[in-house]
Amino acid sequence: MVCLLSDNIISPLGVTAQENWEAVLNGKSGVRPRGKVFGVGDDFTGSLLERDAIEPLGEGFTFFETLMIRSAEDAVGRAGIDPSDHRVAFVISTTKGNSDLIGEVPDREVMLWYSARKIASYFGNPNIPVVVSNACISGGCAQYAAKMLLDDENSGTDWVVAVGGDVMSRFIVSGFQSFKALSAQVCRPFDISRNGLNLGEGAATMVFSRNPSSGSNIVLTGCALRNDANHISGPSRTGEGLHNAIESAYSQSGLRREDTAFICAHGTSTLYNDEMESIAFTRSNLSSVPVTCLKPHFGHTLGAAGLLEAVLSVRALRNGVVFPIMTYSEKGVSGDISPVRETGKTDRKAFLKTLSGFAGSNAALIYEEVVCR
Repeated sequence: MVCLLSDNIISPLGVTAQENWEAVLNGKSGVRPRGKVFGVGDDFTGSLLERDAIEPLGEGFTFFETLMIRSAEDAVGRAGIDPSDHRVAFVISTTKGNSDLIGEVPDREVMLWYSARKIASYFGNPNIPVVVSNACISGGCAQYAAKMLLDDENSGTDWVVAVGGDVMSRFIVSGFQSFKALSAQVCRPFDISRNGLNLGEGAATMVFSRNPSSGSNIVLTGCALRNDANHISGPSRTGEGLHNAIESAYSQSGLRREDTAFICAHGTSTLYNDEMESIAFTRSNLSSVPVTCLKPHFGHTLGAAGLLEAVLSVRALRNGVVFPIMTYSEKGVSGDISPVRETGKTDRKAFLKTLSGFAGSNAALIYEEVVCR
């Protein structure tokens, strides 16, 4: 079993997973107009952290590294494990790391491996950290890597600290603006009036254990990555990669479609991604399963998204809650799906989390609430 021991989220809505969960339940959003930030030409609407809200670590640590460490620190403390133990592995998920410092520091200091080693070293961990950077599915890849390490009895790993995050920069914002992908309003996943995504900052951590322990009743039972190799940025029109990932995840878990409480979709609110997801869900016989999404609350947090959204989905599962898509009004995709308009209740004990990203990358993860002994 790959059990979830503890978690954390740091976002504009809170610095613990519980604070962020309560913010979601109360319909709060960190997304708002920010004006012309990062020296870009157009106004920007997104979810940004207050820099002084994160306790600094002192010289030698960038804001990105500090954010990642503070998130991992909270989750590791809650897990009650010794992060310096050689049986603990660190998996670092990010898309751009210290991209805000490009041209301002030596080249190696913006390399992802460099930040990853600083993060692991802060905790005294003796192992080389695993770095995963696969566009918008990076957080899903981190959970996949954690499962691989813990499923392998010869890996020498009993616990995995998977931490993901990203901070905004001119490099990131101008890149998405060049695609004409950003919305000036809070995004509207799967809605007929959707017109683009919002970007967001944050970090999230999940601590996993090889063995069941007291309180660890959430298990990662299915996890699959697939690439449809369709286009450098555009998703498959047939949802092929995501459909295949979903099929593999269900096959691994043995879960029946009708026992799925909800799908926490990627839901970027872009024209083609939402359409592709709706087709993949339909092809995977998930039309009757409630579909929800968290992007209107946090924006797209890139390397943190897969972890952050999985953590909050776990909270929902434990509380028997299906949270709504906060900004959803009318279906604007061709697939036969069931977007959630209002908070609901469920007694089902599993959820599906999906992610899709540039270059045709797709991830599907299934978590189940079980009785661990």
